[in-house]
Amino acid sequence: MAISSKLQTEDLYLDPEDTMPVLGIKEYDIIASIKETLEKCL
Repeated sequence: MAISSKLQTEDLYLDPEDTMPVLGIKEYDIIASIKETLEKCL
């Protein structure tokens, strides 16, 4: 219960840098690369 309430009250941040090479996201245009990746997944 304590973990659940902690997750609900804190802002979570995921660093995309770890997955950028795997997803093929280029650093120079992260937003465009994310959109491209999502389009391929859908």
